[in-house]
Amino acid sequence: MNLQFVEGNQYCDMTPAGALEEEDTQFFWQTHRVFNHIAPTVDSRVAKLVNARPAVKAIPFSDEDGDMRAAQLATGVLSYAFERTGLNDTVADGILWSEICGSVFYKVRWDENAGRKVAVDENGNPVYEGEVSVSVTPPYEIFPDRLDCDFTAARSVIHAQAVSLDYVLSSFGVSVAA
Repeated sequence: MNLQFVEGNQYCDMTPAGALEEEDTQFFWQTHRVFNHIAPTVDSRVAKLVNARPAVKAIPFSDEDGDMRAAQLATGVLSYAFERTGLNDTVADGILWSEICGSVFYKVRWDENAGRKVAVDENGNPVYEGEVSVSVTPPYEIFPDRLDCDFTAARSVIHAQAVSLDYVLSSFGVSVAA
């Protein structure tokens, strides 16, 4: 519903079965006028939050020179990783989802096909060094094994994503009946 309202579709409602239902006009002469006050508000808040995002910085363990240099090095590595992986854009996308849905998840994983090419295997395929990949996951795709408020107590989390039949066929080589 929130996504529909942000996109300007204020004439919709949810059925008891959970489906989206368009509200029709009651008479032929009626029109649906839309004054979308939600989208500009969301855009304004997202712009402010993106600009107010804190920078990453490592804090030294003590005042010793070695700790200070290590913190500077760690800050440089973090800044480089943010730029290389496009994390600033990812965080901006996450802020938008958070404003629309109230929460967002960041999925952090290791991408073995990213990074610099380091070798070629015996089949002639390139081998990469790998790199961290961070993606935004909307909250309605995340299902913890426990539905209580303590998310840290969850033993497992399922990321379920609806995809098209063409995607399943091209990615997995399996034809699925509709």
